[in-house]
Amino acid sequence: MRLTLRFLALFILLVIATVPKSTSITTFAEEGGNPCLEGCINEEISCTGGCGYNMSCVQNCKKQYDKCAAGCKPLND
Repeated sequence: MRLTLRFLALFILLVIATVPKSTSITTFAEEGGNPCLEGCINEEISCTGGCGYNMSCVQNCKKQYDKCAAGCKPLND
């Protein structure tokens, strides 16, 4: 029983650690009204969503996001 609970706790921690945390970036893009950055965020989320537990895939998606986001200039007021 203890082993099952420990395994369950480990699995939950693994899921929490691998879930992309893009909500603050998404909020920032929506508040800034930058459609370019919003597009980068949406593409990164869909890319990492297709990776599952493949961490090299997730890292490649994040690199692509960083390149995309670097090309998006903030809109002037």
